[in-house]
Amino acid sequence: MKRRPWLRVILACALLGTGALCLRLLGPLALNSSSITIQAGGCTVPLTYVKAKRGAAISAVVFHGLGGNRGVMRALGHSLALSDVEVYLVDFPGHGDSSEPFTFGRAEECAAAVVGTLAQQGKIKLERILLVGHSFGGAVAVRLADRFPTAATVAISPAPMVLPRRMPVNLLVFSAQYDLPQLRQTAAELLRAAGGVRDTDEDVRQKRGVRYVVVPRAQHASLLLDRIVWGEIDRWWRRAVPTDLSNHFHAFTAVVLGTALGAAGLMMLFPLAASGVAAAFRARGSERQEVRQAVGRVLLEWAVAGMFAAGVLKFWVPLGALGIYNGDYLASFLLVAGIVLAVMGRQRAWQAMPIRVVEGRGVRLWRGVGMAAVVGLGAAMAFGGWMNWELTDAWPNAARWWRFAVLVFVFVPYLWAEERALGAPEKKERGPAKAGPYTGPDAGRARTGWRRWGMFLAMRGMLWLAMMFGLFVLESGAVLMLLFVLYMTTLSVLQRMGSDAVYKRTGSALVAAVFGAIVAAWFVASVFPIT
Repeated sequence: MKRRPWLRVILACALLGTGALCLRLLGPLALNSSSITIQAGGCTVPLTYVKAKRGAAISAVVFHGLGGNRGVMRALGHSLALSDVEVYLVDFPGHGDSSEPFTFGRAEECAAAVVGTLAQQGKIKLERILLVGHSFGGAVAVRLADRFPTAATVAISPAPMVLPRRMPVNLLVFSAQYDLPQLRQTAAELLRAAGGVRDTDEDVRQKRGVRYVVVPRAQHASLLLDRIVWGEIDRWWRRAVPTDLSNHFHAFTAVVLGTALGAAGLMMLFPLAASGVAAAFRARGSERQEVRQAVGRVLLEWAVAGMFAAGVLKFWVPLGALGIYNGDYLASFLLVAGIVLAVMGRQRAWQAMPIRVVEGRGVRLWRGVGMAAVVGLGAAMAFGGWMNWELTDAWPNAARWWRFAVLVFVFVPYLWAEERALGAPEKKERGPAKAGPYTGPDAGRARTGWRRWGMFLAMRGMLWLAMMFGLFVLESGAVLMLLFVLYMTTLSVLQRMGSDAVYKRTGSALVAAVFGAIVAAWFVASVFPIT
């Protein structure tokens, strides 16, 4: 390897090491935590127990939102533990490590069973318990007021709900400045039912406190990593349960900085790892590229495919048997769209088949696919493992692995059509040791640079708008397509970067599509709830 790659390896390792030190020595991972399972009310509920840093002034039971998991709430839970709170993080059925089927009613029943069982076992005292929930978990925490007396309840951007008969004691409600209108309306209805804002010290002592905080420059998901939210929760429970323990609230910087540094290090290592795997599989080569289509025609084809898929899924979800809440809709949508795009571009697809190779090398398809499988799984495991430390549970359990395998094959047709429409990525590397895209007579027709990125984002945007049409007009119920827009946008950008790196090293649109399908399948299988 030349000097520059070695420098990149050294810098990447330094970033990973620094990030690990931030999380391990300065942040929440220095706490004593353990995973346990509770059998309660016919539910098998995975929990993470986090012992308070110096002594428990109060206990907290924390609920995640729809499509989340206890890992998503780990940073918030650990920040509470650093502030003298004993924390229990809960996985709803069908989320995270839970293999039980998800329904809204069952999730609430299991949440109530967990709180009741912990109280019966003497692990918590109801009069000294803080219930915390985000989105759907916030709605569950509020509704548990009908079942348990508590010290305080925190609802972070609560989802629409049937209001409880009795309002929670000392209720703290958060909304984001850029939250969905439906969620802001839910918060307003909750405040009206509670009798409006009452947040004086006397109100809190009388257990009738109500406080409402709109967090500036925040959106639905970012509230979980917002310093304002963490600080308000800390101050609120200390008012509800006075304590002499001092505040050691310092987890925010360690969590955000450590996670970001590690992710940057992994991104720097990825191109080098892809080059090494491509060399090991001898997967370098090229395939014939399609003649570039006009941008307007491509977007028209994507709009037609998206609207057709939304219309079909109004009456029939082909992959409903997968049992993934909203994930089966997304997979079916991309499968139908991919088939429509293949039909409309069948002649161009045949011309771009990978058996048409140039440069006289005749690279075998299975080598490229093997390279994509190794790089795709490696990237998913590396990033998933890093995210598992503090941000989310990004590792499939046994019930999710077979769904992952099916989803890989489901996503390939659409992603192959996307790769063919975009064409080969721009070659920036120089030197004979570097692998690049196709260099034959059609090479100059490939879109390069920001034009290609703009085309990619426009194509994905067309499909997302079609899904929004299905949600709001056709009433598909695929609400996670809206709530996950930030996650899906981030994944799309990272997937594009990774697919381009694979394309450059193999010269194959199909191999790049296989890599992208593995990354997308990992996301859907790991994040979306099992029904």
